[in-house]
Order: sequence, then C-alpha cells, then structure tokens
Amino acid sequence: MTMDGKTFASMCDIGTWHALATKAEVDNSIEVAKKYRACSIYTPKCFCKYAAEQLKGTGINLEFSICASTGHDDTEQKVFGAKRYVELGLTEVETYLNLSFFKSRMYKEAYEDIVAVRKAIPDDMIMKCIIQTPVLSDEELRTASQMCVDAGVNFVKTGNGQFGLTTPHAIEVIANTIQGKAQIKATGAFVNVQMIYDFLNLGATRFGIGVGEMIEYYDIIEKDFREGRQA
Repeated sequence: MTMDGKTFASMCDIGTWHALATKAEVDNSIEVAKKYRACSIYTPKCFCKYAAEQLKGTGINLEFSICASTGHDDTEQKVFGAKRYVELGLTEVETYLNLSFFKSRMYKEAYEDIVAVRKAIPDDMIMKCIIQTPVLSDEELRTASQMCVDAGVNFVKTGNGQFGLTTPHAIEVIANTIQGKAQIKATGAFVNVQMIYDFLNLGATRFGIGVGEMIEYYDIIEKDFREGRQA
C-alpha cells in the first residue's frame, strides 16, 4: 500500500505527554495538528478542557488514556476518569489492559474492566485499549486482542513505549487474530520510516507518534510517494 504525506498525517495521533510537558508544547502540538491535519492530539490530562476548546470545529480529535499505563487502577476509577474527561471534551478514550489481572490469568476480571469503560462512554465514541505488546507472548497477544474485540473496542493499541518497541510480528499476530473486527494503532518510537510502511502493510491504520517524528516522516513519505519509492 502506498500513501502520500497528507494521508499519513491523517492517520497520526500526535502530542506531548512527558512529566514536564508545558503549555507551550501543548500549543505546538495543536498548531502542528491543524497545519498537517493530524487525526488527533494527546496532552497531559490537566489540559483536556483547554485543548478541547482549541480544537473545537477543526475535526481533530482529542485523545489520551484515562488511567495509569499498567492498567492497575480499579475499574471504578477508570469509569470515573472516562466520564470526567469526556465531559471536559475528550473525543477518543484510551484505556489500558489491566496487566496484573491479565498476567494472573484473571481474564474475566480483565475483560470486565474493559467492558466497564466501554459502557461508560457514548456508544459512537472511539475507544482504544493499550495492551503493551512487548510484555506479551504470542498466545497472550491473541488472547488480549480477542478480549478487546469482544469488549467492543475500536482500536487495539500496541503500547506506549514504556516496555519497548512495537514489532512487525506483534502487529501481524494482532491482525491475524482480530480479522478486521477492530483497527490497530501502532505506537512507540519508530526507528525509521520503513517501520511505518511495514506496519501499514501488516494492517495498522493509526500511528501514535511524536510531533517531531510526524513532521520528519511526513516529508520523507511525501517524497517517497512522489518518486514512487514506497515499499
């Protein structure tokens, strides 16, 4: 599959999330998203209402996770977070697979945790579940991916970079499991543009990527597209 820079940008979720992220960085993410027509942005939670106001009428979504990156928050806290941030303007909700439940083979509890968040938000709102692929075996990847589909998740998201890079193999296992019943968001650091092409060809439809990386790869992808050099 080939794509131009504009198509790539429309598949990107960009922003800033690090512990010392400033309002200036949030503003930059918003401006870049508007300029390149990114799909969505993510910000520190304290900027939810502000970012929602800045994005109003642009068609660009606001998304971030409503819980900790290990998914350990209790279900009630996740439900509260989902409702609260939707009220403040979040338009796509991300949750994390409860890794403690999942690694304990408490699959019923892990599944019900995801379902509770799905039920807490509007039926037509996009929901993603981050499963942290680097810490899962192939069997666990299949189980977690199917769990997400059964719970009504729109996107299975690979990770957040905390535990390592997303691999093409992980994307392939997820795609073969969900069989188009949900979409795949690949995220974490991308070593080079070839990773973007590989993930796209394996079935990824959304990329979580840093603002600078998105701009860099936009230019490369646009050039490759014009010169017919995409793989």
